[in-house]
Formats: sequence, structure tokens, C-alpha cells
Amino acid sequence: SMTGTLGRQGHHIHLSVSDDKCQVFGGHMVRGCIVRTTAEIALGILDGLRFTRPEDARTGYDELSIGRLMPFKRSSTSGALEAETETKKPRRPDGGGR
Repeated sequence: SMTGTLGRQGHHIHLSVSDDKCQVFGGHMVRGCIVRTTAEIALGILDGLRFTRPEDARTGYDELSIGRLMPFKRSSTSGALEAETETKKPRRPDGGGR
């Protein structure tokens, strides 16, 4: 199985694979992973959402941030069309923070 995100800033994908003895191994997909037989991949697109990975000042890691794409509006200064975004960090499993 495979789950994760793909985006312009890169990818973050987790894999679970098994061998011929039905032992399961898991980890991150990285450059150089080889498929020996067949990979059946289904992608889903979530309209209206933008996934980015800004650096988290606390951890130093690029953490997942999910933003809602807002309708386009005209810039008050240049008159150009621009999309607004509203970004919310996912809640931690312990219920704290955003």
C-alpha cells in the first residue's frame, strides 16, 4: 500500500510492502525505489485545497500545511487577479495546537 502527498514542493509517501513469505516492511519512498513487477497507483485530487510544507520553526522540519484555495480577487494595488489562501495546520493527535 502507498499513501502520502505529491506537490510542487516535492513528495512525502509511505509504503508498506511484503515479500514472498508475507512479511511486511514499511517506510518512506525515496529516489531509487524499484518496482519488481507491477505498481497499481490511483491518485486523488482534492479540489479547493493546497498542500504545502513550510519549515516549522519549532522542529526545523518541513511540516504539512493544508490551505483552502479562496476565490480570485483583484489586487487593490496592481489590479491583477490573485488567489487568496487560508492556511490551517492540522491538529496534533493529542488535541493541542493547530
